[in-house]
Amino acid sequence: MSEKEKLEIELLKEVLARYEAEQKELLERYRNLDTKAQITIVASGIFITASGSLVKEVNNTLPPQINLFLACGILCLALSVTCAISVLLTKEVKSSPIGSGYLKLADDTLKFIEKEKLTTEQEIFKEYAINMRDQIKTWKPSITSYRDKCELKAQQLKCSQQWLLFGLIIVSFVTISSIFL
Repeated sequence: MSEKEKLEIELLKEVLARYEAEQKELLERYRNLDTKAQITIVASGIFITASGSLVKEVNNTLPPQINLFLACGILCLALSVTCAISVLLTKEVKSSPIGSGYLKLADDTLKFIEKEKLTTEQEIFKEYAINMRDQIKTWKPSITSYRDKCELKAQQLKCSQQWLLFGLIIVSFVTISSIFL
């Protein structure tokens, strides 16, 4: 095998290794977004519960404007939970060709070698390189799918956290106001 062919194989192997690394990173990000959404749901739930207690305790003594603020705060918290749940809903992603993809690459190469009765190292190299390029192409849909879904989840999580922030501010304001009224 010539130096050029060896270099080409090494470069193709490096491309596959980088796709694998990127896939791991995207999968970790995907899972982290789910975890953050779960934490947002818990935080919103705590403040919704606290707001409910506040409504029971002082609903009759608070001015109607404060009650309206409290209702807005609870609505913001409910919207936060809704957005966070949308992050957690299963989003289909294209699977990566790990394992079975490499087995197919090897099998396809070996079948072609037997079928075409390839004997020289150069002929075998060419077929292996072609199959390796095909393998690299199969990574693209998976990586793109994970990137897109992570971006969507991140946008939904940001929305959820913004509603949580608005709700917390409003509920805090109402709570402090009820102390002084």
